[in-house]
Amino acid sequence: MRGRTVLGQAAFALTATAAVLAGAPALANSLFDYGGFSNASVVMGDNTFRIYVHKSRNTFVLEAAMKDFAKRPNTWPQSDWQAAANSFVRPLGCVVPQTVSIGPGVAWEATYLCPLGVDLPALVKQQGEAVKGGAALRP
Repeated sequence: MRGRTVLGQAAFALTATAAVLAGAPALANSLFDYGGFSNASVVMGDNTFRIYVHKSRNTFVLEAAMKDFAKRPNTWPQSDWQAAANSFVRPLGCVVPQTVSIGPGVAWEATYLCPLGVDLPALVKQQGEAVKGGAALRP
């Protein structure tokens, strides 16, 4: 498990560094706002998305998993990112009305809305390793 954490940190650092080098400091700043560790994964078709949930805002960041960088995630349509975001929160009755590219197409920020009483960050933290491994969130 430790190796997976180190790889996740490396992928995060590469994305943030690439964002700075590509002239997208907003992406780097935004990613660092999310704490540096992915909280969950979502698989859509043959693409894997890493999820970084913000602790206090109703947002999360999706980025392509490191294994998918060869597939040029910057060419994936916005609808793919939106579908992945919605599939992550749908089991809780939540929706994502908006996803916005926050870098050169490799990371997107999603704003979510949940029913009263649903605390997405708390549920993600509580379900830890299961959702990091791609399991669906449970209410």
